[in-house]
Amino acid sequence: MFRSVIRCFSNTSSVFKGPRNYVNRKTGRGSGNAVLARFEWRHEKAFGRTFQKSMAMRYGIDTGLEDRLLLGSLGSKQRRLDDKKVIQLSRIMEERIAEVIGTDEILAKCQIQISRVRVDRGFTQVSVSWLCRGDGDSEIEEVLEKSRHQIRRRVGELISVTCPEIKFIGDKSLLMEEEMNKLFREADYGMDYRSLSKSASVLGNIKEGEGTPKEKNIPKWLTEIRERKRNRE
Repeated sequence: MFRSVIRCFSNTSSVFKGPRNYVNRKTGRGSGNAVLARFEWRHEKAFGRTFQKSMAMRYGIDTGLEDRLLLGSLGSKQRRLDDKKVIQLSRIMEERIAEVIGTDEILAKCQIQISRVRVDRGFTQVSVSWLCRGDGDSEIEEVLEKSRHQIRRRVGELISVTCPEIKFIGDKSLLMEEEMNKLFREADYGMDYRSLSKSASVLGNIKEGEGTPKEKNIPKWLTEIRERKRNRE
């Protein structure tokens, strides 16, 4: 009788207390499905990463994770980048180089405009094209050549990866375009064709009203009515 009472009391106490989860003494982690209060920070951190990744995949939010993964994968010496990674790395390097040039006092005074940045497939060289304006291009080239190693070091600090060799190339496309426009303005196309030929009005090379006026086809009955009115007057 006494044993049955003790057994019943133990069973009821276990029901009130609930199931006891196993807790590892070394790590302190339990085996239950519920999240304990002391492990809440782990749950929030893991759930936050999953939420950011799912939102980025669904709505295309730029979290910067892809850029960090790409920069972290550049540790291998034998690497060949595909076209997508080359474009992505070129964009990253362009942003970092522009940031370094904009924050430097000497380079900021030169007002350098970067037109294009290209990274090779082996990530061994970065080609930076800057717009030539004609005036002071030689001074800008000397300043860039002197500051090349400093720019490389600061870019490496920003991307947390060893920056490859930087090569500055002068882009003369703007100067060539201005020179062509100047040649077209000063070009001699000969005598004006419209002043010599009447066929220009037919071809549509002159404005309306400059050519010979066209005669309107007046109907016969209208001319007869007008003549009668004149005779009556």
